[in-house]
Amino acid sequence: MVFYLIGLGLGDAGDITVNGPQLGDRVFEPPQFLTCPMAAHQMLSAIQRRRTARAKNGMRILLNRQNGMHTLCLLDIKVKEQSVENLMKGNRRRRTTRAKNGQDGGVEFVDERTPVVGMARVGWADQKIVHCPLNRMASADLGKPLHVLIVPAVDEQLHPMEREMLQTFSI
Repeated sequence: MVFYLIGLGLGDAGDITVNGPQLGDRVFEPPQFLTCPMAAHQMLSAIQRRRTARAKNGMRILLNRQNGMHTLCLLDIKVKEQSVENLMKGNRRRRTTRAKNGQDGGVEFVDERTPVVGMARVGWADQKIVHCPLNRMASADLGKPLHVLIVPAVDEQLHPMEREMLQTFSI
């Protein structure tokens, strides 16, 4: 089995619409695929001309690691949220829009020594992939958003090819 990483078309319009259907036999859809999950589910199903599997909300990163699975953490865009202070004062002023990055993601789920993979702009000409412990991800420069964080399975459960790829992107 080969794992393909297909972008959403944010960098190349043909990514999900052209490349995805050509490569994919099975599609696994994470629950936060897009801002509107129902539209995303319908779009993926229509593009693939087959049903897609929905991820269960109960998935846990640690359980995935122990069971030899990787976990993809989408670092969603934070859209002009209100601060707690402004909410308490009844002030409708919102914060500026910002996206989470590799430094923000996943910290509450894993130990600081847990190896992670930070990825940004996958499929773009300036894509960035970095493998390091979570505590070093804070100083890793992935560049401009959008970022994702992958928590790989425990090292002993990795395929030799997976280990080799992680070493390729280690800092």
